[in-house]
Amino acid sequence: MTSDQRTADLEAIAAEVRTCQRCRLARTRTQAVPGEGSADTEVVFVGEGPAKAELQTLRAKLDLDNVLMLPEQPRTSMPAVLSAADVALVPLRKVELFEHAVPSKLFDAWACGCPVLLSIDGEARRVLEAANGGLFVPPEDPTALARAINELALLPDRGRSLGANGRRFTEERYSRQAQARQLEQLLSSVIGIR
Repeated sequence: MTSDQRTADLEAIAAEVRTCQRCRLARTRTQAVPGEGSADTEVVFVGEGPAKAELQTLRAKLDLDNVLMLPEQPRTSMPAVLSAADVALVPLRKVELFEHAVPSKLFDAWACGCPVLLSIDGEARRVLEAANGGLFVPPEDPTALARAINELALLPDRGRSLGANGRRFTEERYSRQAQARQLEQLLSSVIGIR
């Protein structure tokens, strides 16, 4: 398969991913976009979701042996999956309602040191940028998603750095200990204790 064909296939899968809210891109390896480096990319989806059947059909139609579709895993298994991943995809459709959402899987990935490709604009994007824990991809833009996957594949050190940033951000602001400190400070200020 040529590099151009792999790119077209990756873009086709990326186009379908935009509606697959519960499927997670669990792992990518190496490069995919011609002119920007080329090699194989492995894509692993974990979970179910409304577009899984369509993705399976597309995978079969395009004869993609580099796309693996795993069934939903128990929540207790996800840290191992995410720790093995090079990147996690957190996609949502381009709907105004989602601009106020911050999916918990963002923090799940970061807790495992996994960088995130986020395709949700609004609050989640502000959190991603504050953490410097991944890359923003415009929702429903398969070409941009393919390029972002390629970018992190070509620059694995950057991916590891983004994942480490996300983990540090999560520990400092969203861990149970950090949340307890914030709650204690809030309660102390409300009742006037210094």
